[in-house]
Amino acid sequence: MRILHFITSLRTGGAERLMTGLLPGLAAEGHDVELLVMDGTSTPFMEELQRAGIIVHALSHGASAMHNPLLAMRLRRFLKRGRYDIVHTHNTPCQILTAAVAPSDVTLVTTEHNTTNRRRRSKFLRGMDSRMYGRYKAIIACSEAVGQALAAYRPETAPKLTVIENGVNLNAFRNALPAEDIVELFPGKKILVMAAAFRPQKDHTTMLEALELLPERFSLVFAGDGSTRAEVEQSCVRLGLSDRVFFAGNRSDVAAVMSAAWANVLSTHHEGLPLSAIEAMASGRPFIGSDVPGLREAITPGALIVPHASPHALAEAVLAIESDEIKYSEVANSCLERSNHFDIAHTIEGYNTLYKNLCR
Repeated sequence: MRILHFITSLRTGGAERLMTGLLPGLAAEGHDVELLVMDGTSTPFMEELQRAGIIVHALSHGASAMHNPLLAMRLRRFLKRGRYDIVHTHNTPCQILTAAVAPSDVTLVTTEHNTTNRRRRSKFLRGMDSRMYGRYKAIIACSEAVGQALAAYRPETAPKLTVIENGVNLNAFRNALPAEDIVELFPGKKILVMAAAFRPQKDHTTMLEALELLPERFSLVFAGDGSTRAEVEQSCVRLGLSDRVFFAGNRSDVAAVMSAAWANVLSTHHEGLPLSAIEAMASGRPFIGSDVPGLREAITPGALIVPHASPHALAEAVLAIESDEIKYSEVANSCLERSNHFDIAHTIEGYNTLYKNLCR
C-alpha cells in the first residue's frame, strides 16, 4: 500500500515525534510510506526519519512556509503525481489544505491530536470544519478524550472515528543514560525537566512560578522550542530564575535529558495524548502533570496530577515526593508501569488495520 503522511513540520511536538516511530513501523509492515511537510527545515526528527529510510518531501522551507499562498497549488500537483492509496494528515493547516485541494479519488485520513483548538471557538471556522471533516473517510483520535471531544463538537464525525492511542519506543527511554551536560550544568541539584514545544497550549509560565516557590536545591530544564520561547525567557529573567533554568532547545537525545531528571513535569492548558508525558514516565522518574483532559487520562493511574495553572499545587507536589523517599519510589514505579500501555507497536498495529480495512 502506498501511504503519504502530511504534517506541518518536524520541528518539535507530539505529532512530530509520533512520525519517527510510526512511519518506520508501517514501512516494516510492508507499506511504501513517505512523509510530506510544509516546512522542510532540517531537524533532529527529520534526520531520524531519513536514517530509518523514510523519504521526506517538502512543499516549502522556513517558519513562514505555512502561510505561503503557493502551497495549495503545490500540494494538488504533488498529490496528483504521487498516486497514493492513503493520504493521512496531521495538524490543522494540513487537514484544511488537503481537504480543499486533494483529488476526489484520493482516500483521506486524519488524526486529531488535541481535545480542543482555536477553530472550535469561532462560529465561522466551525462551519468550515464541517466541510473539512466531510472530505475525510476516517478520523483517528489519539485518545478516548480526544474522540469524545470531537464527537461532541461535530456529531457527524462519530461514525468515522476510531481511537488509536499514540505510542512510543519504550525501550529507548528505559535504557537511556542521563545526559552528561545536563547533570554537569546543575551539579548536586534536583533537576526538574519539562519537555514541551513552546506554544500557547503549553503552560511554561506556571512551571516557572512553581520553581520560584521551591528551594534553591531545585533547578529546571525546558527541552523544546517554539513561538513562545522568547516570552518565557523574559519571564524567567523577570522572576530572577536565570541561574536555575536552562533552555535546552530541540534535542535529539530527549531520552537522555529525561533520564537526567530527578522528576519530569508537564504543565499544560490542554492535550490530546502527549507523547512527552509517556516518554517521561518510561524514563523511570516520577512524573507530575496538569489535571486537564487528555493528559489526565494518559498518566493515571501512575503519575501525580495537580490542578491546572496552579504554581502552588505544583510546588507542593514536588516537595511531597522529596520529603518521602518511599512515595518518590512508588510514583516512579507506577509511572513506569503505566507507560507499558503505550508501546508504539500497538499504535502501528491500529493504523495498519485501519488502512487495510479502508482499501479492501
